[in-house]
Amino acid sequence: MTNHTHPDYDPEVMIMTDITAQQVSKIIDELAEDVAEQEDEAALWLGTLQINGQRAQVQLLVTTIDSHFVDEN
Repeated sequence: MTNHTHPDYDPEVMIMTDITAQQVSKIIDELAEDVAEQEDEAALWLGTLQINGQRAQVQLLVTTIDSHFVDEN
């Protein structure tokens, strides 16, 4: 497992797993299939962090909703 160094990150409580590029590609393909078949978006939870005392969720998101797009410029 990668050593996550953020001072608020507790690896015993907020486990984030290491995944390979091949696994990420497969996950993206599966999320894209979900979107193509039935959903406007599909997300996968990757982990939870504490940032400055606040919970933050790490997600991989595939969406067709324009308002959820991140600036591409």
